[in-house]
Amino acid sequence: MEDFVKYIEENYLEIKTEFESVVSENLYQSWPETQLYNYGWNVFGLRFQGNDIEAAHTLCPTISHIIKKYDKLVDTLGFSILNPGTIINKHIGYTDKVFRCHLGISVPDGDCALKVGNDIIHWENGKAFIFDDTIEHEAWNLTTQKRVVMLVDLNKDIL
Repeated sequence: MEDFVKYIEENYLEIKTEFESVVSENLYQSWPETQLYNYGWNVFGLRFQGNDIEAAHTLCPTISHIIKKYDKLVDTLGFSILNPGTIINKHIGYTDKVFRCHLGISVPDGDCALKVGNDIIHWENGKAFIFDDTIEHEAWNLTTQKRVVMLVDLNKDIL
Protein backbone atom coordinates (compact mmCIF):
# COMPACT_ATOMS: atom_id res chain seq x y z
CA MET A 1 0.00 0.00 0.00
CA GLU A 2 2.87 2.38 0.80
CA ASP A 3 4.36 1.60 -2.62
CA PHE A 4 1.06 2.54 -4.28
CA VAL A 5 0.77 5.83 -2.37
CA LYS A 6 4.37 6.73 -3.17
CA TYR A 7 3.84 5.90 -6.85
CA ILE A 8 0.72 8.03 -7.30
CA GLU A 9 2.26 10.95 -5.41
CA GLU A 10 5.39 10.76 -7.60
CA ASN A 11 3.17 10.76 -10.70
CA TYR A 12 0.76 13.44 -9.47
CA LEU A 13 1.61 16.03 -12.15
CA GLU A 14 1.11 13.52 -14.97
CA ILE A 15 -2.19 12.36 -13.46
CA LYS A 16 -3.40 15.94 -12.99
CA THR A 17 -2.33 17.02 -16.49
CA GLU A 18 -4.01 14.04 -18.12
CA PHE A 19 -7.24 14.49 -16.15
CA GLU A 20 -7.43 18.23 -16.84
CA SER A 21 -6.55 17.91 -20.53
CA VAL A 22 -8.92 15.09 -21.54
CA VAL A 23 -11.76 14.86 -19.02
CA SER A 24 -14.28 17.58 -19.73
CA GLU A 25 -17.32 18.28 -17.60
CA ASN A 26 -19.62 16.67 -20.16
CA LEU A 27 -17.99 13.34 -19.26
CA TYR A 28 -18.80 13.67 -15.55
CA GLN A 29 -21.60 11.66 -14.04
CA SER A 30 -23.51 12.58 -10.91
CA TRP A 31 -22.69 10.41 -7.91
CA PRO A 32 -25.56 7.91 -8.04
CA GLU A 33 -26.45 7.93 -4.32
CA THR A 34 -28.15 11.33 -4.42
CA GLN A 35 -29.47 11.00 -0.86
CA LEU A 36 -25.87 11.40 0.37
CA TYR A 37 -25.33 14.98 -0.80
CA ASN A 38 -27.07 18.28 -1.46
CA TYR A 39 -25.90 18.78 -5.09
CA GLY A 40 -22.77 18.98 -7.21
CA TRP A 41 -20.96 15.70 -6.49
CA ASN A 42 -19.69 14.33 -9.80
CA VAL A 43 -17.42 11.47 -10.78
CA PHE A 44 -15.40 10.26 -13.70
CA GLY A 45 -14.54 6.57 -13.41
CA LEU A 46 -12.00 4.25 -14.97
CA ARG A 47 -12.70 1.14 -12.89
CA PHE A 48 -15.66 0.24 -10.69
CA GLN A 49 -15.55 -2.80 -8.40
CA GLY A 50 -13.00 -4.57 -10.57
CA ASN A 51 -14.68 -3.75 -13.88
CA ASP A 52 -12.81 -1.45 -16.25
CA ILE A 53 -14.54 1.31 -18.19
CA GLU A 54 -12.73 0.92 -21.51
CA ALA A 55 -13.64 4.30 -23.02
CA ALA A 56 -12.12 6.03 -19.98
CA HIS A 57 -8.96 3.92 -20.26
CA THR A 58 -8.59 5.01 -23.87
CA LEU A 59 -8.89 8.67 -22.88
CA CYS A 60 -6.46 8.37 -19.95
CA PRO A 61 -3.51 6.09 -20.80
CA THR A 62 -1.32 7.30 -17.91
CA ILE A 63 -4.02 6.65 -15.34
CA SER A 64 -4.90 3.39 -17.09
CA HIS A 65 -1.27 2.33 -16.66
CA ILE A 66 -1.55 2.84 -12.90
CA ILE A 67 -4.60 0.58 -12.77
CA LYS A 68 -2.83 -2.11 -14.79
CA LYS A 69 0.38 -1.81 -12.73
CA TYR A 70 -1.62 -2.36 -9.53
CA ASP A 71 -4.34 -4.48 -11.11
CA LYS A 72 -5.12 -6.75 -8.16
CA LEU A 73 -4.83 -3.97 -5.58
CA VAL A 74 -7.11 -1.42 -7.34
CA ASP A 75 -10.77 -2.33 -6.95
CA THR A 76 -12.17 1.07 -8.01
CA LEU A 77 -10.47 4.16 -9.43
CA GLY A 78 -11.99 7.41 -10.55
CA PHE A 79 -12.13 11.10 -9.85
CA SER A 80 -14.45 12.68 -7.33
CA ILE A 81 -15.42 16.26 -8.11
CA LEU A 82 -17.11 18.46 -5.51
CA ASN A 83 -18.52 21.68 -6.90
CA PRO A 84 -18.60 24.81 -4.74
CA GLY A 85 -21.15 24.48 -1.94
CA THR A 86 -21.36 20.69 -2.10
CA ILE A 87 -21.91 18.89 1.19
CA ILE A 88 -21.71 15.10 1.49
CA ASN A 89 -23.68 13.95 4.51
CA LYS A 90 -22.39 11.57 7.16
CA HIS A 91 -22.40 8.02 5.87
CA ILE A 92 -20.63 4.69 6.06
CA GLY A 93 -19.12 2.91 3.05
CA TYR A 94 -20.77 -0.05 1.39
CA THR A 95 -18.07 -2.68 2.05
CA ASP A 96 -15.37 -3.58 4.53
CA LYS A 97 -13.28 -5.24 1.80
CA VAL A 98 -11.47 -2.06 0.74
CA PHE A 99 -9.56 0.89 2.12
CA ARG A 100 -10.21 4.21 0.39
CA CYS A 101 -7.37 6.37 -0.90
CA HIS A 102 -7.66 10.01 -1.96
CA LEU A 103 -5.01 11.85 -3.98
CA GLY A 104 -5.53 15.61 -4.08
CA ILE A 105 -5.64 16.72 -7.74
CA SER A 106 -7.12 20.22 -7.54
CA VAL A 107 -7.81 21.38 -4.00
CA PRO A 108 -9.01 24.94 -3.37
CA ASP A 109 -7.92 27.00 -0.40
CA GLY A 110 -10.57 27.48 2.24
CA ASP A 111 -13.22 25.36 3.93
CA CYS A 112 -12.89 22.10 2.03
CA ALA A 113 -12.33 18.93 4.03
CA LEU A 114 -13.17 15.34 4.90
CA LYS A 115 -14.14 14.27 8.40
CA VAL A 116 -13.56 10.60 9.24
CA GLY A 117 -14.77 9.73 12.73
CA ASN A 118 -13.50 12.67 14.80
CA ASP A 119 -10.57 13.51 12.50
CA ILE A 120 -10.76 16.35 9.99
CA ILE A 121 -8.48 15.87 7.00
CA HIS A 122 -7.68 18.64 4.53
CA TRP A 123 -6.73 17.47 1.06
CA GLU A 124 -3.46 18.71 -0.40
CA ASN A 125 -2.50 18.82 -4.07
CA GLY A 126 -0.21 15.90 -4.85
CA LYS A 127 -0.64 14.22 -1.46
CA ALA A 128 -2.51 10.99 -0.80
CA PHE A 129 -3.99 9.47 2.32
CA ILE A 130 -5.87 6.28 3.10
CA PHE A 131 -8.86 5.87 5.37
CA ASP A 132 -11.35 3.23 6.42
CA ASP A 133 -14.54 3.92 4.48
CA THR A 134 -16.57 1.91 7.04
CA ILE A 135 -15.98 4.62 9.65
CA GLU A 136 -18.64 7.29 9.49
CA HIS A 137 -17.41 10.14 7.30
CA GLU A 138 -18.59 13.32 5.61
CA ALA A 139 -17.07 15.89 3.25
CA TRP A 140 -17.68 19.42 2.11
CA ASN A 141 -16.47 22.07 -0.28
CA LEU A 142 -17.57 25.49 0.97
CA THR A 143 -15.22 27.37 -1.36
CA THR A 144 -15.88 29.08 -4.69
CA GLN A 145 -13.85 26.56 -6.72
CA LYS A 146 -14.33 22.87 -7.48
CA ARG A 147 -12.34 20.22 -5.64
CA VAL A 148 -10.98 17.19 -7.50
CA VAL A 149 -9.44 14.08 -5.95
CA MET A 150 -8.48 10.74 -7.44
CA LEU A 151 -10.49 8.22 -5.44
CA VAL A 152 -9.14 4.68 -5.25
CA ASP A 153 -10.55 1.69 -3.41
CA LEU A 154 -7.73 -0.67 -2.46
CA ASN A 155 -8.47 -4.36 -2.06
CA LYS A 156 -7.77 -5.35 1.58
CA ASP A 157 -7.12 -8.99 0.57
CA ILE A 158 -4.00 -7.88 -1.32
CA LEU A 159 -2.60 -5.74 1.50
